[in-house]
Amino acid sequence: GTDEYGNSATCTSTVTVEDNVAPVAICMDITIQLDAAGDVSIVAGDIDNGSNDACGILSLAASQLDFDCSHIGANTVTLTATDVNLNQATCNAVVTVEDNVLPVINTCPADVTIQTPNVNECTANYATTVASITDNCTTNPTDFTLSAKSVLVGPGGGTSPSGAVTFVYNSGSGVYDVTAVGQRVGNNRVRLYFTDLEGNLDSCQFFITVQDVYGPITQVCPSNITNTNPNNMCQVAVNFPQPVFYDPCGSVLTFTVSHNSGDLFDADSTTIVTWTATDDQGNTTTCTFTITVGGMCTPVTDFTAVSPVIQSSAFLTGQTKSIFFPVQNVGNNSNTTPITIFIIKPGVSGFTSVLNPTATTLPFNGVPAAVDNNDWNITALAAGWLCTSKPGIVIPPNGFSVIGIETTAIGVSGTTGSARLSIQSGTAGDSNNNNNQSIVQLQID
Repeated sequence: GTDEYGNSATCTSTVTVEDNVAPVAICMDITIQLDAAGDVSIVAGDIDNGSNDACGILSLAASQLDFDCSHIGANTVTLTATDVNLNQATCNAVVTVEDNVLPVINTCPADVTIQTPNVNECTANYATTVASITDNCTTNPTDFTLSAKSVLVGPGGGTSPSGAVTFVYNSGSGVYDVTAVGQRVGNNRVRLYFTDLEGNLDSCQFFITVQDVYGPITQVCPSNITNTNPNNMCQVAVNFPQPVFYDPCGSVLTFTVSHNSGDLFDADSTTIVTWTATDDQGNTTTCTFTITVGGMCTPVTDFTAVSPVIQSSAFLTGQTKSIFFPVQNVGNNSNTTPITIFIIKPGVSGFTSVLNPTATTLPFNGVPAAVDNNDWNITALAAGWLCTSKPGIVIPPNGFSVIGIETTAIGVSGTTGSARLSIQSGTAGDSNNNNNQSIVQLQID
């Protein structure tokens, strides 16, 4: 200080400033994931949420930095904040450790093709193994949750259930057994599922292709048949029970046949009849038997004029009806040359008739009835029509050809008429003239 006269004196003192205020430690909770080795580490700054101090933070330290599978879940970690004057403060953070690493199967089973075991089976079984499944935390093979599923994949990619599949750890052999039973014919997709202790799920798939290598099963195959042919027909129609096949796998069968029941077989001959059934895998089964026809063939061609067919011979004026003229071969030999016939139409005073040369049906009792007009060359005559069968048209033994006309009544009540079929004598080798005429009487009521 200085007095009133200007005299002064001084002294010196020391002022010590201390920082005894602890820093503010602020923590935050975090979640971390284990790596493929089952480890994960943090630094103290990972759980710091802005710790501070008026003079500055010197360091941060965490009570635990390294974690492994044993730490899965919530872990309390203490964060220590030290300021530049070595004052400290702490806070706690929750470090949640997660395992999101999928387990790994070492090698999924390879695709395989197998066959059904026998003709009566349309499914097959298959067994294989998986050497190991690895995981970062689940190390005990019995701790994995295992399951499997099999579906049949169709040609268009659609699926349907197939057989059962088991997937289990075999402690005796130290491998995982895969057993697929009842796998259906076709392409079966098998998927294996494996889950570790933390619920991490992965899968792999392979295909079991089951082939059906057996043909359909024969249920009925006729025995050999003998027809004595007592009438010495050149050809005989022989009936036989149809062969019956079935496929255990439900295939829609297709058939190749050499002969059908009712076909004609030559006299004095033995014919091998073959029916072959094919399933949708291309497998075939064949039924074979013989048909022996006896007798001697003495060729006889005999055409007969069968009585004309009409719904009713009684007409009302203006009414139109169909008349059918059947020509039948009652001999045992088919014609090899054209057949000539005449159709005489009813009298022109009471009836008018039309023959359509291209007609294949005519009405009869309200429904179409088949005619063979198109098989004949037809020439119109004043009294009717001259009809000659076209080249290549054959009437076999017991066979028919039918020509039809449509007749309309134009006369008055009481008018009569007749329509006739006449087969030309000797036509196409016809050997009998006594059956070459037929007639139907008509009247108008």
